[in-house]
Amino acid sequence: MLTMTYEYKLQPTPEQIAIIEQTLDVCRSVWNFALRQRKDWCASRKSSVNACSLTGILSWLIIFVMVLA
Repeated sequence: MLTMTYEYKLQPTPEQIAIIEQTLDVCRSVWNFALRQRKDWCASRKSSVNACSLTGILSWLIIFVMVLA
């Protein structure tokens, strides 16, 4: 079977670079916030984390993203 791939090189404008960097900064902030929340939650309960226990944190993340945007 012949596999074909395509390779693209992006050449964003300075304005697009600024927007991309801002977007990545927001993503990193949200990730770090969620990670800190999860670590704090685990440390306070000394138990494992599952998807059900993180549903409350999701609402805080949504608010956090709205504030940063």
